[in-house]
Amino acid sequence: MKRFACFLAALLLAALLLSSCQSASPAETAPAGEETAPDGKPLGERVEPKTAPGALSDTTLEFWICEDVEHFDFSAYTPRFGIIGGKEYYGTGYAPTSEGDDPERYVVYTVTRWPDYADPGAFVTRITVTDPAVRIGGITTASSPDEFRAAMEGAGLTVADGEALSDLLDFSLTATADAYWISFSRARGAASGTIRIVAPVENREGIIY
Repeated sequence: MKRFACFLAALLLAALLLSSCQSASPAETAPAGEETAPDGKPLGERVEPKTAPGALSDTTLEFWICEDVEHFDFSAYTPRFGIIGGKEYYGTGYAPTSEGDDPERYVVYTVTRWPDYADPGAFVTRITVTDPAVRIGGITTASSPDEFRAAMEGAGLTVADGEALSDLLDFSLTATADAYWISFSRARGAASGTIRIVAPVENREGIIY
């Protein structure tokens, strides 16, 4: 009888320990010294990216438009200063000049709240590219207007003339998707232009920065 009582007590102790482990929060079960986000993922761990659709997945960009980067650690990226209401970072391998200006060729990721400035979170809402080495949907900033149109229409976007042409611009085109648009323009006489991918952010509260 005494042996049975000891066995029963051991079973009860094991059950209590198992229950305690199962009810522990993500932060409690994380490795020692590792901070976690509310969803239990370690801070600094890259979330599953919002990948470019269809043909646009042929890209060398590090992030895609509307990608959730709330818990991504940008400490290895060089900040680009001057924006209010968000943060900007140069892509890997790019940095401002000694005077603080943009280099001739670069990639910049703009991070803000989205789809409204009053909403929580942090998302990539603008990507600016001037480096012809970067590929987006098979095209680069050195591609022709016809190549851009064909690539964007092949990806399901609607292409139209962009901002009004001036004596400074050789061409300006804009491809529109449901949540974002992609513009491509080039100054007259230049060998390479600028591609911008933008997800418009609303401002229902009328926030003034």
